[in-house]
Amino acid sequence: MGDDITPLRIEHLPVARRVLRVAVVADRFRPDDLNDAAGAAFRIGALARRDHQIHLVRPGADPQASVPGDPARAVPARRGLGAARPGALVLGSPAKRHLVQLWTVRRPDVVHVLVEEPLGWIALQVARKLRLPVVTEFRVQAPPGGRPARLSWPGKSALAARRKFHNQGLATIVPTPSLARGLSASGFRNVHLLPRGVDTVRFQRGPRSAELRAQWGAADTDAVVLLAGDATAGVAAGVVEAVRRRNARTRFAGVTLPDGLAAPRDTDTGPDPACRAAEARRALEMRSADVLLVTGHAEADAAVVLEAMASGLPVVAFGGTPAGEVVEHERSGLLAGWGDPAELTAMVAELTADAARRQALGALARQQAVSQDWELITGRLEALLLTAAGLP
Repeated sequence: MGDDITPLRIEHLPVARRVLRVAVVADRFRPDDLNDAAGAAFRIGALARRDHQIHLVRPGADPQASVPGDPARAVPARRGLGAARPGALVLGSPAKRHLVQLWTVRRPDVVHVLVEEPLGWIALQVARKLRLPVVTEFRVQAPPGGRPARLSWPGKSALAARRKFHNQGLATIVPTPSLARGLSASGFRNVHLLPRGVDTVRFQRGPRSAELRAQWGAADTDAVVLLAGDATAGVAAGVVEAVRRRNARTRFAGVTLPDGLAAPRDTDTGPDPACRAAEARRALEMRSADVLLVTGHAEADAAVVLEAMASGLPVVAFGGTPAGEVVEHERSGLLAGWGDPAELTAMVAELTADAARRQALGALARQQAVSQDWELITGRLEALLLTAAGLP
């Protein structure tokens, strides 16, 4: 063998996609929960399906829990919180020690905090100690009574505490434009709008179900109004009765939602069969109806509204509510002034009597919903987290 050495050419080919290690801090994690107004849990599951490594940290202990989309990937929770007051969570608390040990051994690229007190503050302290980049998420806290959370604003002391928390991160994610404007005006820095997404493949325009419309008692030319909520309760009952007096051929039907939707459920992070069945039924209902009417102000309404818009349905709702935050007036639907059922009634009656107007608004609603497809929303979150982690 001679002394000549064959020259070698070394090249590093770029990867198709950067893989992140993301520590997600949450109090509960239900990807199929419509009450999760921003769809944060769904987005995190979508990140896992893009092969990012997700480590979920939450109160309690559930070693069998897994990230949605990858049942084999364990995400053990951390003990040590219980029901302690925020002030009682001192620096030497078990939760903080666990996180220091965990994130020292398995250092995340970025910490994504979905909750504030008490676990979020501990995670933020640990991240700052270990010099880890943090992205937070601002949650709308529903006030007591019947007033919509979107029409309320925290007191000065509460707002100052939340501002102090979120301004320690590199970015604060919010679900609606009005909230982004309000927080920015109140001194919150680096506010990023990331609205809830929708599955535009499952929810899309398609053939109506003649069988379902027959069950509703609707002929081909009758307008069917889907109602998100109880048609016999509160404002809804008055609106339904008033519209029927104006147009006897208008039919009303309720939207199918999972049982116990309003109850927090955090014992299972995988797909819920009941929720999946309700979703499939809802998709059929929305393809077969003509208008969606929302008379309440529940956080779950925003998700249902997006599904209706993706299905090509115009939406009628009160402004200033979660539903009203999604709808663009005179584009994807019609918005009445808050607390004005007469205006809401007139808008529903107008749409049920005008098929051409329904179709025009429905087409525009579909366009808006497509811009909020889950894949696009997840891509925006992925880009934000990559930037926060300092990865190109």
